[in-house]
Amino acid sequence: MKKKKLYPGTVEAEQQRCKGPEPGPEPDFIAGAPNYDKFHGWAPEEVLVFLNID
Repeated sequence: MKKKKLYPGTVEAEQQRCKGPEPGPEPDFIAGAPNYDKFHGWAPEEVLVFLNID
């Protein structure tokens, strides 16, 4: 016997729930160091000033 869903949209909601989170933007820091790959075309000194690192 086929199970009938009681509420409309239940199938779509279950599919969305199973996808998992979408990847977010690149982080500014990786393991405590600036992520220089995120700042394309910036000099290392500019990245440090932007992130306010002495």
